[in-house]
Amino acid sequence: MSTRAGAVPRGNRQLIVRLDRQSMERQLQEALGAPLREPLRFDPHMELDRPGIRSWRGMLTLLRAEMENGGSLPTEPIVMKEFERLLLSQLIVAQPHNYTEVLQRPVPVAPRTIRRAVEILEHHADELLTVEDVASATGISVRALQDGFKKYFGTTPMGYLREVRMKAVRTWLLDADPSTTTVSDAATRCGFLHLGRFSVQYREKFGESPSETLRR
Repeated sequence: MSTRAGAVPRGNRQLIVRLDRQSMERQLQEALGAPLREPLRFDPHMELDRPGIRSWRGMLTLLRAEMENGGSLPTEPIVMKEFERLLLSQLIVAQPHNYTEVLQRPVPVAPRTIRRAVEILEHHADELLTVEDVASATGISVRALQDGFKKYFGTTPMGYLREVRMKAVRTWLLDADPSTTTVSDAATRCGFLHLGRFSVQYREKFGESPSETLRR
């Protein structure tokens, strides 16, 4: 995947995104949990104000800024790989295509399978997990895993993981010594790499900043 910005007549700036078809179709196949019957074909018209597309554009903006400003994201192979997978997954969900209807069909999942996924998320919350990792470990498709979490917990697997990590950070901060521990230490230890975003989410959930919790 690559991105570049260019100028066209009348100052109409464009951001050109080039995606590898094999990578995109492999991501879709993982989401479906089944081989593709025909090539993936996106609707050529993209509604830029659609919520899902706005989120996808936001991720592109972040990637472009990192690349242009010498950020750490492009230099970290593991993180960059997961970021690219997230971009592909978000586009598959947000932009209509010839498999959209199939993706939106609910898939029944046994509660035992979901309990196993919950165990994985809770016992490995400090590791770099993706929804594909959890689906593979439980032996079901990504779509089945997502439908199961939506049905039983009202959230996504990664949303559930974020909640687990957030509670772990709070416990860590409440028990920590402010003279030897920082919020950054606790957040990083629990899997939060973007401190600013973490602080906002923490305050929204607990009604106070992480530093206020640490000073208790």
